[in-house]
Amino acid sequence: MRNSRYLRRKGLLLLMVMTFGTIVAMSPIDMFIRMDRFLMDRYFDALTPPEMRDKVILVLAQEPSFMELGGWPWPRSVHGRLLTQLNEARTVVLDMIFPEKSVSWQDRFLAEKAAEQGNCVVAYHLTEQNGTIEPVLPYRDLVLSAKSFGVANVVPDIDGLYRFLIPLWTFEKGSQPSLPLAAALAHGGGPLTISKETGRPTLMLGDRAFPINDEGGIWIIHRPLGDIPVYEYSDVLAGRVPKDTFEDALVVVGVNAAGLGIQDTVSLYSQGAIRPIPGASFVALSIATLLDPGGIRSVPRHYETLLSLFSILCSGAIGLLSPPILSWAIVSIMVIGTTIIPFILLSLWGLWISPGTAVVLGLSSYLISVAYRLLGLSRSARMGALYSNLLASITFGAWKDGDMAKSPETVLDRVWPEINKLTSIKLIKKHVPPQEISETMKRGEVISQDDGTSLVKVPGDSERYHMFIKPPSGWNGVVELGWTGEISEEDLGSAVAVVLTACWFSVALQREQQRAQAIQGAIKAIVAAVDAKDQDTRGHSDRVASLSRDLAIAMNLSDEFVKELYLGATLHDVGKIGIPDAILQKPDKLTEEEYGRIKEHPSIGRDIMATVPLSEVAKKALLEHHEKLDGSGYPLGLKGEEISLAGRIVAVADAFDALSSRRCYKEGWDLEEILKLFDRDSETLFDSDVVEALHRIGPSWYEKNHSDR
Repeated sequence: MRNSRYLRRKGLLLLMVMTFGTIVAMSPIDMFIRMDRFLMDRYFDALTPPEMRDKVILVLAQEPSFMELGGWPWPRSVHGRLLTQLNEARTVVLDMIFPEKSVSWQDRFLAEKAAEQGNCVVAYHLTEQNGTIEPVLPYRDLVLSAKSFGVANVVPDIDGLYRFLIPLWTFEKGSQPSLPLAAALAHGGGPLTISKETGRPTLMLGDRAFPINDEGGIWIIHRPLGDIPVYEYSDVLAGRVPKDTFEDALVVVGVNAAGLGIQDTVSLYSQGAIRPIPGASFVALSIATLLDPGGIRSVPRHYETLLSLFSILCSGAIGLLSPPILSWAIVSIMVIGTTIIPFILLSLWGLWISPGTAVVLGLSSYLISVAYRLLGLSRSARMGALYSNLLASITFGAWKDGDMAKSPETVLDRVWPEINKLTSIKLIKKHVPPQEISETMKRGEVISQDDGTSLVKVPGDSERYHMFIKPPSGWNGVVELGWTGEISEEDLGSAVAVVLTACWFSVALQREQQRAQAIQGAIKAIVAAVDAKDQDTRGHSDRVASLSRDLAIAMNLSDEFVKELYLGATLHDVGKIGIPDAILQKPDKLTEEEYGRIKEHPSIGRDIMATVPLSEVAKKALLEHHEKLDGSGYPLGLKGEEISLAGRIVAVADAFDALSSRRCYKEGWDLEEILKLFDRDSETLFDSDVVEALHRIGPSWYEKNHSDR
């Protein structure tokens, strides 16, 4: 029954996700459309475009032409003369608008040259005025002399990039061809028909099929912009380009001069980047698409919806039913397949199916199903969190000074309310004497009993079941748990584990604290004994330890390093306990032999503390605090990086306190004199990084510890 309910809940969740996914997949949500366009650009750009069957050439009036021919507009006779240079072209497309009349003979001259060319296509624009669409046509003579004309308007995609051409424009209860379509028809690309046999409108140019997408356009085939050669208008006009260059070609004539304010550009994705190109170049690319064998087919939206639903169903089922590691692998393979298969379909058959929506919805379904499974395991996860909380609570870092008298087992009081909320198991007592256990067993029925636990059922009691858990040696008494209703073995096992963990760590922690207190007491006694040998140096060890700690903190070293350094610095002079008082307290200059004895104190200190489990940082601080970077120090004569960081820090702290303190043989130095000495000997005797830290904290430390000097 439990598994049946579990499966029903999973099925209901999957149905809800699929319903929501269906609504999303069928809705034109901008985010998904933009994602699909992003993938489309890169997929299209990765394809090798078909070889151009017809020669398409672009003639552009750019800045050089305006420098040579003067400002715009040019006389119509100039354009007429250009057409005479293009007589050998099969088709000429004028991507320019000549709406108003100019000088009559020039208007007639341009119209006559367009007629002589024999296959000239001219452009016109559609504009919206007062809610109605109005055409802006060339002047009448040019319209009559041209072979055909077409709408030059273009439409951006949702993100402002240009990816498709609108083949037919509807206005005045009819349809008019776009400029690219009119040019393709004039160049021999007809006849034109519209077919709906494939389930969506398809524009047919002879035997070539161009499916129309949901936006009413035809996808532009991505081509390197260099596939369509560009010639400067003035060069063609002046005959600097041979006429046979344009033989049997389709030539698009346009204007693009940004510096003169005559600019017509559109943006598209090409060759790995978004590029602005002249509008006439876009017209040329559009015409090249219509002259190619066929266009890109977009599958109907309901097919993409079916793909999204399939992705949702598979991903959700995988997330609900598969093991976590295996499910990640399967879903990753699905995502890779969902993104690669559309590219294969596009490259082999020119079929575009948008993968973005399917991938996003599939991943969303998977994550929802995984989240559901995690919620189903929330109780186990929360019990695991309790273990973590328990372990974190019973470490040395969790107990501050003054808390040592408090029993660490009180962590049970902190975590048990949550356990009770999850499992209904109560913590009745933490320390039950044997007599109470015996009385409870007499009142009830012993269900199970072993060396570690006893389970007793007491009818009529406020807690029907009582479990007694024997903690490890060192715990005073037995822990008692209680509950009334049925609980699972898993919950009971988890509760028992928490109890035993807390008890074991509490006992271990108490013993470790006692041991640590004993070691710290011994260390303090040794340091006090050293200080007692010389009244002048009393407090020196504590001050050196304090300054070493502050220097390490100023250098952003780890807390653990600071802690161990402080201990080593406290012990740095412990070896002086083996040096005769006559040498330590001698007011006169030491002899060479006496100074040699003094230099032994780091080694003596190392030997004294050999049986104490000190860290490497503490040991190095104790042994190396008189080593110098140039090798002139003692007891080992270490140089440079051979000296540990701990030794270099304590060396600065020890010297600073010695210089600033009064001795029987000298007075304490001023702060300015001390800092000058360290600056002088930085990088030769002392570490420069430590000296730099001393400059930051030394003045305040000096004021605090030697203000009464």
